[in-house]
Amino acid sequence: MRATTSSRLTRTVSTRPETEEYPVTQDAAQGVSQLHTAVRSIVAEELEIEPEELTENANFEEEYEADSLSLLAIVARFEHELSVVIPSDRVGEMVNLDMVLKLVSENSGAGSDV
Repeated sequence: MRATTSSRLTRTVSTRPETEEYPVTQDAAQGVSQLHTAVRSIVAEELEIEPEELTENANFEEEYEADSLSLLAIVARFEHELSVVIPSDRVGEMVNLDMVLKLVSENSGAGSDV
């Protein structure tokens, strides 16, 4: 939290992610949507499928024949293209698009809601 000061009033502004008290603005929601679109595109390209074929819950390894090199390529592109660094100890959690979106959101400053 940070404090802001006006001429006669000091108020506290929360830097917490969206809650009922602190809704995400339309611009922030569009930013999250654009991030998710970029993530979907990168994952689909690395798995050599069309983005429309990629479902949120399909297991990358079982459904799309992904291997550890595919996941490393995805992580590298997130870092290079989106400036999102996925901690190496969490890469194993990238089993489907839903988990990838969660990890990207958590590590991009976009919040944890997907």
